[in-house]
Amino acid sequence: MGDHYQTLGLQRDASKADIKNAYFRLAHRYHPDHHNHADAAARAEAARRFRQAKDAYDVLSDGQRRADYDRNLCRSSYSSSSGYRTSSSSSVSSSSSSKQGNRQGGASSSSSSSSTSSQHGHGGSRSGPRPPRPRGGSKLQSVFIGSRKRMGNHGTRCGSHEMTNRKDEDRIANEEATMGKHEARMGKEESLVRLGLINLLHVLLSEFN
Repeated sequence: MGDHYQTLGLQRDASKADIKNAYFRLAHRYHPDHHNHADAAARAEAARRFRQAKDAYDVLSDGQRRADYDRNLCRSSYSSSSGYRTSSSSSVSSSSSSKQGNRQGGASSSSSSSSTSSQHGHGGSRSGPRPPRPRGGSKLQSVFIGSRKRMGNHGTRCGSHEMTNRKDEDRIANEEATMGKHEARMGKEESLVRLGLINLLHVLLSEFN
């Protein structure tokens, strides 16, 4: 399943009106009735694009389904980025370990050769150069700092998407409450009109009698 936002050509903070307009534009472009005279490959591609647009609209036009989809999308993007960080960290650590092993091996061989030469030339003295300290901590530290920054960016982006969805849901609830108030007021006005008509009929009947 592809990205529904990319299918409709929208950003993740798009409003419901933007989603509706984008869907209607794509549905009109790729509707099967508009490709009856095309070849089989073009008809199949148009049908596929039309189904993708329909699936994306069904998910993103519903507030609850869109919120669930955004959470799953954030989780999948975070898991893919964390997998990349793990592989890069392991490669950096393995390369640093191999470099450290090579350096230690070279240092040990040089120290052994120097100790052997010193033993033969200086009467058993074992003084030699110390092995160099491994250099890999700075790379690992930069990788970990970058991964923490990316995790923070993902969390901020997911939180902004959820806040946008909540704002849309609150706006829809307010509109529904306003419509309910209007309907209640119209019902009261209709009842008053009926009462007035009934009183008028009673007056007319009493005059005729």
